[in-house]
Amino acid sequence: MKYIEKREQPEELTRWIANTSNPNYRNFTKKTIKKKIRKKLLEDQGYICCYCQKRLVEYPKGGNVEIEHIKPQSNCTDIETVSYDNLLVSCDGSQKERNDLLDEKDRHCNNYRQNKPLYINLLDEDCENKISYDFNGGIYAVNDDTEVENTINNLNLKILNSIRKAYIEGFALEDCSDEELNQFKIYFNNKNEEDEKQMYPEYAGVMINLLNQLG
Repeated sequence: MKYIEKREQPEELTRWIANTSNPNYRNFTKKTIKKKIRKKLLEDQGYICCYCQKRLVEYPKGGNVEIEHIKPQSNCTDIETVSYDNLLVSCDGSQKERNDLLDEKDRHCNNYRQNKPLYINLLDEDCENKISYDFNGGIYAVNDDTEVENTINNLNLKILNSIRKAYIEGFALEDCSDEELNQFKIYFNNKNEEDEKQMYPEYAGVMINLLNQLG
């Protein structure tokens, strides 16, 4: 998980809300405003999942992007369901074909969270201090915070940990000089030009956390 610096609500969304008789997420169709806002959210997040931080790929080419609500829709007013400050983008949580849900123990990110509360405010600069990672790809709550632990519970799946571990090992951080570690900090802290888009490297928050542990 990584702090997200959001821009102001896009003008397209402000106009859509003003010109729609009942603006709510049910009227947020893919053919109109939803597609545009999803792209804005991707740009804010640097094209990584707000939870597991894997690369997000836009539709229709094998896309895995789901719009997520910070405050669960079940607790939102209609206008809150389309408020830009309440929206994030997540991966689909490794869904099977055509949105079939995985077993509960294998679900993660958007697929797992559903309407569960989110106890880590990803729009708060301090959010990254609530979690930490180890070099085996594990994620855990700092200070044994039960609410944070509940939020990250299904980010500690064996499959996710193994993917993170392989990614971490590819950089051999523990063998790097101080200068190399500083260069990695710059790399993972910034969006980089890729595919004509400004993207964070995958697992940027994981790597920044580990780099800070190394000094």
